Amino acid sequence: MWDYLQSFAEHFQLGDRIELNRTVTYVRPRENNLWEVSFAQGETRLYKGVIICNGHHWCQRFPELQGEFKGEIIHSKAYKHPDQLRGKRVLVIGGGNSACDLAAEAARVGEKAFLSLRESVWFIPKSFGGVPVTDLVVWWMPEWLQRLLIYGIIRLTFGPHQNYGLPQPQHRIFAKHPTLNNEVPYYIQHGRILPKPAVRYLDGWEVEFVDGSRETVELIVCATGFKVAYPFLPPALQRVQGAIVQCYGGSFLADYKGLAYVGWGQSRGGVGPLIAASGPYCSLSSTAR
Repeated sequence: MWDYLQSFAEHFQLGDRIELNRTVTYVRPRENNLWEVSFAQGETRLYKGVIICNGHHWCQRFPELQGEFKGEIIHSKAYKHPDQLRGKRVLVIGGGNSACDLAAEAARVGEKAFLSLRESVWFIPKSFGGVPVTDLVVWWMPEWLQRLLIYGIIRLTFGPHQNYGLPQPQHRIFAKHPTLNNEVPYYIQHGRILPKPAVRYLDGWEVEFVDGSRETVELIVCATGFKVAYPFLPPALQRVQGAIVQCYGGSFLADYKGLAYVGWGQSRGGVGPLIAASGPYCSLSSTAR
């Protein structure tokens, strides 16, 4: 992807128009639908439009944990290498893709892995019959058929949640962001991952859970997601409710022109197929320009 972006910029001679490592501190609307942009270096410019692409995987969300912990607490974004988990008793908080990947890694290299889930999640295998699951659920299928297909795959691969000591999920498939993971159920059955409910209290080197059980833990990894945030926008343009930006077409505001929010949504699978599908349209647009 990096090579493609580089070649795209070179082909359309965009290099001279791109400035890297420029920190934007404030964006505000001006008259005639123009936008004033302030930079960290003290410079201010006027633009006809601003496209906001700062993403949604940077503003870390931590859970509110009661008590004091003598070990280390990090966010999943701070995880860079298995050596951070090696030989340790690791508690991972969360049920998303990052949480389950981290729990599986801790099961491989750590002394013991615990996975704390406030509520159970649907574990969807990454592939079925050698085919990526994201390729089996195709765009033309109605959602009820997609859901039925995935549920059938789960039953044929993992079976009931009760087989792993997990409660049945209380939401329908696709009602929340899905968790694609083959390893967590495997390591639970092999005793390398011990599923736990929500955390109640931190007590030195021990963690107490809402079911009253306690475990000795050296490292807590909070894989509890991120906040969608635009700190450089004025209050009138802070249109975020939960994880949703209140805009139409996924990008635009009804009362302002020239401002577009891009990249705040999350796809069910990888973003690669979406980029590939839109690639021809981007090329045609650029060629026409």
